[in-house]
Amino acid sequence: MKNKYKEEPRLIFRDTIQKNLIGPGSDILISDAENEIISDYPLSRYFSGIVFPEKIVDPIQDSFGFENESNANAETIDDNVEIINELAENNESIQVEDDNSEKKAKINSDSEYSEANQYFPTNFGLTFCVPNDQKEITVEFIYAKYKQLKPLEAKVEITKEDFEKFSSHPFNPIKQHLVYEDGFLIFNRETFGKSGINVRNLKKTFQEHEQQKELIDSVGYKKVELLLGRLWKRLPNEQKIIKIKLEDENSNEAIPIPLEVEEETKETITCFYKKVLQTTHGKFIKILLANRLQHSKKKFSFSNERLNSKAMFQAHIKVNGTRFLPYKQFTENNPFDEELNTINFQYREEFSFAIGHGCAVHWNDDKQPTELNTTFLPEVDIKSYSNEFKEDFPEGLKSITQLKKLSIWSDLNDDEIIDQLYLFVKEYQKWIDKQITIKTTDNFQNIKKNIIGKQSETFERLIKNIAFLKNNDDAFKSFKLANTAMFIQMFVSNEKHFGKKNVELTEIDENIKYNNLDYFRENTTFNPKYRPFQLAFFLLNLESLINPDSEDRNNIVDLLWFPTGGGKTEAYLALTAFTIISRRILNGDNADGVAVIMRYTLRLLTAQQFERATKLILSLDFLRKQFNNNDEYYFGNTPISIGMWVGASSTPNSFTDAKRIYDSISQNLIRANSKKNHDLQKANTFPIENCSWCGCKIISKNKGNYFEQGYYGTTNSFKIKCINTACTFSNELPIYFVDDKIYQTPPTLLFATVDKFAMISHREEGHKLFNSLEKHKLPPDLIIQDELHLLSGPLGSITGIYESIVELLSTKGNRKPKIIASTATTRNTAHQVEMLYGNRQLNIFPPMGLSYNDNFFSFVSKDSTRKHIGFMPTGKTGLNSQIQILGNLFIARIELFKYLIENEKLTQEECINKMNYFWTIVSFYNSLRDVGKIYNKVPAEILSLIKLLHSRYNISRDKYAFNWKGLPSRTKELTSRIESNSIKKLLDQLEQSFSLNRYEGRDYVHQTVDLVLASNMFSVGIDIKRLNVMLMNGQSKNVAEYIQASSRVGREDMGIVINLLDANRSRDKSYFENYVSFHNAYYKYVEPLSVTPFTEIAVDKVMASLLVAYVRHKKGLYLNSQAKDFDGNIDELKTFLSERIKNKKQRDYAINKLDEYVKKWTTKEEGLTYKLLIQKIADLDEWSLMMSMREIDTNSIIKLAN
Repeated sequence: MKNKYKEEPRLIFRDTIQKNLIGPGSDILISDAENEIISDYPLSRYFSGIVFPEKIVDPIQDSFGFENESNANAETIDDNVEIINELAENNESIQVEDDNSEKKAKINSDSEYSEANQYFPTNFGLTFCVPNDQKEITVEFIYAKYKQLKPLEAKVEITKEDFEKFSSHPFNPIKQHLVYEDGFLIFNRETFGKSGINVRNLKKTFQEHEQQKELIDSVGYKKVELLLGRLWKRLPNEQKIIKIKLEDENSNEAIPIPLEVEEETKETITCFYKKVLQTTHGKFIKILLANRLQHSKKKFSFSNERLNSKAMFQAHIKVNGTRFLPYKQFTENNPFDEELNTINFQYREEFSFAIGHGCAVHWNDDKQPTELNTTFLPEVDIKSYSNEFKEDFPEGLKSITQLKKLSIWSDLNDDEIIDQLYLFVKEYQKWIDKQITIKTTDNFQNIKKNIIGKQSETFERLIKNIAFLKNNDDAFKSFKLANTAMFIQMFVSNEKHFGKKNVELTEIDENIKYNNLDYFRENTTFNPKYRPFQLAFFLLNLESLINPDSEDRNNIVDLLWFPTGGGKTEAYLALTAFTIISRRILNGDNADGVAVIMRYTLRLLTAQQFERATKLILSLDFLRKQFNNNDEYYFGNTPISIGMWVGASSTPNSFTDAKRIYDSISQNLIRANSKKNHDLQKANTFPIENCSWCGCKIISKNKGNYFEQGYYGTTNSFKIKCINTACTFSNELPIYFVDDKIYQTPPTLLFATVDKFAMISHREEGHKLFNSLEKHKLPPDLIIQDELHLLSGPLGSITGIYESIVELLSTKGNRKPKIIASTATTRNTAHQVEMLYGNRQLNIFPPMGLSYNDNFFSFVSKDSTRKHIGFMPTGKTGLNSQIQILGNLFIARIELFKYLIENEKLTQEECINKMNYFWTIVSFYNSLRDVGKIYNKVPAEILSLIKLLHSRYNISRDKYAFNWKGLPSRTKELTSRIESNSIKKLLDQLEQSFSLNRYEGRDYVHQTVDLVLASNMFSVGIDIKRLNVMLMNGQSKNVAEYIQASSRVGREDMGIVINLLDANRSRDKSYFENYVSFHNAYYKYVEPLSVTPFTEIAVDKVMASLLVAYVRHKKGLYLNSQAKDFDGNIDELKTFLSERIKNKKQRDYAINKLDEYVKKWTTKEEGLTYKLLIQKIADLDEWSLMMSMREIDTNSIIKLAN
């Protein structure tokens, strides 16, 4: 190992997969990897980079049912596994356990051939392009074969000290048969043949005397055991460098050109194929390396010696001696997709120079390569985007992004702040001027003009908003207060300055002044800053948040586009703070109620994001309390609160539900304080377990060593308080998560999942969330939709219709809400926004530059924090490959630990700190079924494989057993099957740093999660900085999900993603063959989104819900008994929908549908109530209203009729 593992630890994971699963170098018998000797069948050992002989079929054997015999053999093999497992349970010997592990590995490998989903390539290669005047190229073919060794042909490395210690032992019965030669142990050629020693009787030979038993554990004995076992030696092929003439264009690729020929029979062993096709762009050349040997299909088994000797391993093609032209042209115009043309223009300087066939290809330079190489382990350093200031940004201006400079504590006066903001924005104008000077070809002039136009519009809008800030005192005051709240929120989130979170009451730091504004103001060591794009996005939207007549508010959806992990959340939290404060300053008590709606599509997103938003809300409420109504910065005397409005599986729906949980906690508290059996953790299913301000647990022991709690519930009320009396929120935390409480006291910030809005039709209190029936109260001013890309397909279409009623309820007169969205992946988003938000225009911020790598507010940095490597198995199933890769990732991490301790001489504490980023391994799956399969493999096969690899590589099973001890219990699942109230706890476990406990002389892993099995739930909203190793099993269903999921690692340290791709899936295989070019520009390949909210099927599904919500919450007939009072007048709703639905056919259908529902409603019997009107979803009635938007996917009802 080299020092590279200290500087870049992730490389050990790549190198381990290369060595152990592709080769060479997977064994330690000898150190010469090129001529390695392995203690295994090479086809069992290696999982990729194999070129198989051609299968030949015996029609006579097939006709007599040999396939059934093969399957029967597979069943027998499975029975043998059970027998071996029984033997292992009854024998605790380490050696026997290892033997069993190895047998299991062999048996699993052999039994694979009874399955039909393997890929046995007989050739591989590449296609590339060279100039038309190129006459020849140089191609090098590299591969190796393996030969089984007899004991007298084999040798194994051993130190002279270990050899002499073993061979000189007076009771060694075989010492005369051993020879030490140049650092190797070999058998004596003269005596060994007559010795009768073999692997089966070796142990018995050493059990004749008591004194011999100590030899069985010696190094020498184990080396002898290896020599007697199954050994295969690598035989690298002779260097084959071929000069290939290119004049014979359009050559027949079916004619093999021999590389290796059998001397006696003259039959071709290996060959290559070539095809040359000349075009106006250049000569396209296809080169394939092929294995021409044949082997019976019925004997295609890993344990077949002849098959192992016929296969080619570590195969590789190298091409040079020419200048290469781009293989793909990204500059062609598409007359039907202007957005695609713009994306192609942005990526015009990214080239693909080759495509693989059954392999990947990499090149030695991204612009002008001189060499191409095929590879079975392609790697790409993903481009990282920096959101900091560029190097040429004026140093003196950078301080304007400091929150204190923009707060009520600023050392600048108002005019100075405005001047600095103007200068900040004018740097953007200078950058636009430079963009204008960039030369482009004539066919791109319109695209360039459009891009520059968007940049200039953004600049003008920024200038307009700074002028608005300058001329509006209330806006400026709100701006400074919002920045003050953001400063406090960041301060509170910083454990170094504001104490650890989720701590016991007795652990609270008494030196921290939790209820003192001066404590924050006087701090000089913490100086948080906005990133430039965050400040710019804040400035961009100021006027639209205050002015109800603003064009930017009523006609535009501002989409914040930024790569995952870039800081989007902080950007719209600042807007949230500004909205809440300015609304209160301008409107007094009329501002009460929901000011901001923040929506998410997945419940997992709500867990971590809610925590961040809660800290901001508490910061605002804390700040509010500091001012009296005569103070300059006074902004109201009613609490600023946050409400979590999500499904019942995450939060209680009613006060009764909450009281039931509260009672259970109370009973367990009594038992705990009486020293009786209790389970407080199980009893407490509330989503809030600690104070988001001071970090104190809501249930904790006090100084008297008695438990107390901060929850309090009755049948008509519920509240939480912090039990730390020094905390600002020791009376009540303004955090609501019980639905009844949210309706009773609408929170200032409503934090919700999109599908929860389906409940509006069912709840009579729904209007309270919008103030839609309160004459003087304001409706919500801001709606934020996070992860917009998830609102596509069926969910997006249904959401699009519900958006109609949400916007209508949030509208009073001409006052509409401002809508902001965010995403890290965007394509066809203008159409999506148009469909979701009533034909509003889309404005993407930051607007793109003339190249993808620079838009002023972000740019591609020199450093990459995430490396992707691709792996496509040959001759193995996906499941077996998963097990092998996971086993090797676990070995890689303990090898890294061992290296840092033994080679770099780090202390254990230093090593543990370094390993924290590489200990927990994430395995990502595209389906729950795949998660279930591998979860069941952890306690048996994966554990056995790790133990086997520990033995193979001489990793001490005493010293480093913590690598696998207790692994099944530290394997966690993060999928939709996990109960919502368990998600937060699981995320906290993932945050738990790696640590070791020592017990009876051995180390054990303490609490840290070892393995996370995750589904697409993991692809958004997770921000755990210590996760740095991920295995992605199969290509994700779309590129956006792939980008989002893989971006969860490498957030703070350099991470690595391993893509396990399946060659039997054409999409997976295509990604592998284009691995480098795809990953160099993968944002380019994000698929367009589709949203169709007003199709007939969507209208049929949702229009009744829309009508009921309108009648209850806009017309005021919200009580259950008032359903009978509906007079049929819905002119406002019809007008609203007519303006929203542009397609005449869809508009007519929707309006006619509404009229049908109105007629049926108004003609129903007297005494109608909503309980009678609204049917259960299973009743298949047209009044069966959805209770969740997820029902579009999950409910399928079959009605049987006679």
